[in-house]
Amino acid sequence: MLMDTLEIAWAAGLFEGEGCAALCKNGVDIVPRLYLNMTDEDVMRKFFKIVGVGILYEPTEYSKNKPRCKPQWRWTVNKRGDVIWLMDQLQPYMCSRRSEKFNELRAEAAREYELAHVPEGDICYIPFQKCPRTHSYLKNTSLGKS
Repeated sequence: MLMDTLEIAWAAGLFEGEGCAALCKNGVDIVPRLYLNMTDEDVMRKFFKIVGVGILYEPTEYSKNKPRCKPQWRWTVNKRGDVIWLMDQLQPYMCSRRSEKFNELRAEAAREYELAHVPEGDICYIPFQKCPRTHSYLKNTSLGKS
C-alpha cells in the first residue's frame, strides 16, 4: 500500500493532534490500537481514505441524541499488522513525544505477542513481571531463554 507523501504528512499531523495510541485488551489478547475521534465527518473520511486501514464508525444514535454534544465519528485500527504498518508510515512525520509513544507501543505489542504464544505449561522469561496469561514465571533471569 503506497501513500502520497503530502497526504500521509497531513494524516500524521491530524493523528498527532487528535489521535491516541494504546495497548488494549481485546477478549483474552492484548493488542496495539490506534484511534481518532472527531466531530468533522469530512476530515474523518479523508483520514480514513488516506490511511486505508481500520474501521470508520459513524456517530451512534446515543451520541446523536446528546443535546449539548456534537455527534462523534470514530476511527480505529487494532489488527496488529495494520497498526505496526501505519505507525511506520506516520512516525517519520511525528514529533518526539508521539514518536516515543509509537516505539513504546511497538515494544509492548511485541512482548504481548510473545506472551500470547507461550504454550500452556511453558515458562515466561520476562524479568520482574507477572505473566498475565498465568504461565509459570522464571524468577532467575540469568538463565535466559533456552
